[in-house]
Amino acid sequence: MSTESTPRASRIAALLARHRRLVGAAAAAIALALAVLWVIVVPEKAAETTGVQRFALEWAHPLCWLLLAVAGALHAMRAPDRLRDAVGWSALVAYGAFLLALLL
Repeated sequence: MSTESTPRASRIAALLARHRRLVGAAAAAIALALAVLWVIVVPEKAAETTGVQRFALEWAHPLCWLLLAVAGALHAMRAPDRLRDAVGWSALVAYGAFLLALLL
C-alpha cells in the first residue's frame, strides 16, 4: 500500500541526508541570527514585569533559538541522536517558558 507522497518523501529525506553538513550549518546559521534578533527585540510586556517572568520574556526566546542553532550544528557534525534530541527538547522547554511568561 504505497501512497503517492511516500516516494517523494523518501527522495527529500535522501537529499537532506546527502547534504547533511550544508543543511545543518544553514539551519544553525539561521537559528543563530534569530537568536541575536530576539535579544534585540523584546516583547513590550517585559517592561511591565519583574523577576522570573521578566527573565523568561527577555531570554527564553533567544535561548530557544540558540539551542536550535546548537542542534543544527550537532546535526551537521553527525552527533548522536540522543544528544541532538536533548538539545531539541531543551529548546522546546525554553520556548514553553517564554510562552507561559507571555500569557501570565
